[in-house]
Amino acid sequence: MRTSSFVHRWDVTPHEAVAIQNRLRVFLTLTWDNPSVSRVGGIDCSYARGADKGFAVVVVLGWPRLDEIDMAWTMKPISFPYIPGLLTLFPSP
Repeated sequence: MRTSSFVHRWDVTPHEAVAIQNRLRVFLTLTWDNPSVSRVGGIDCSYARGADKGFAVVVVLGWPRLDEIDMAWTMKPISFPYIPGLLTLFPSP
């Protein structure tokens, strides 16, 4: 797999963002062949209503007990409009 396939600019229009998602879609795997899982993770991000800030959180849980192993969050300024399906926090320059 070429990692360069995942590299793209972050200062894009909503139309360009949809094109990037469509290009990356071929790398998505919807099946799982490895039943030996010991950790699971989840991520979410959200816009602050009426503000130019966004929040993102990731949590890693032990499986199958779902005990919290690690958690991290961030709050960043948002420069991209809220569009369902294109929710992201841009990396810092």
